Amino acid sequence: MSKLIQFYLDESGNTLSDFFVVGGFYIVSDDINNIRGIESKIKANILHIEKAIKEFRKNNEESLEQYIPLDNSKNHREVKWNNLTWKNKLFLSRKIKNNHQNNVSIICNLKKWVSKNNKSINLDAIYNMMTYYLVDRTVRTLGIGCDEEVIIKISVDQRKSIPKIPGLVWTGANVKLEGLENYIKTQIYLNSPFTNVNINVKQFESKSNPLIRYADYYVGLIYQCVDF
Repeated sequence: MSKLIQFYLDESGNTLSDFFVVGGFYIVSDDINNIRGIESKIKANILHIEKAIKEFRKNNEESLEQYIPLDNSKNHREVKWNNLTWKNKLFLSRKIKNNHQNNVSIICNLKKWVSKNNKSINLDAIYNMMTYYLVDRTVRTLGIGCDEEVIIKISVDQRKSIPKIPGLVWTGANVKLEGLENYIKTQIYLNSPFTNVNINVKQFESKSNPLIRYADYYVGLIYQCVDF
């Protein structure tokens, strides 16, 4: 029987930051229906929390134009960790439930990276390496046999613009991220003891995906802790 591992990941930081963080959560199971059930519970939890935050903002906070467009008061902007007040960050952190997801993160000290490698920062390359290490180290902790079939699906926040195709409107549906996928496949082939691994990487627009927003909240929290 195949082992199924579903990751949802986001990142926090930039080339001017002291640190760069990749993280989110993963779900592991032998049954895809079990994974889908857990995803549904996480989505419901996130949407419930975000609804409460939007109501709180509307009734208690000033400068609402940063949250609610003046020309469309019913269309709140996406809730992001970086634009939450401290009170709302605390509320969100306390209200997120454990639905058998596993939080995971990896941190890079960019200042040490520059000092050690004597190279300018290529954040896309560092992101690829960090994501590979995060996935590989996670799989190694799960007690999976080296010849067992492992299906890894990685969903990440949108990292590149989608080319405009006449007549096609992109709605935030999944789009393959082949560069990252091929990099992880190559590194696992070269360095991993696992011989039967299938990897699929897709990117999603966080605005339309509560699971990616969960990853945003978690990685934002971790970044705030290391950059405190």
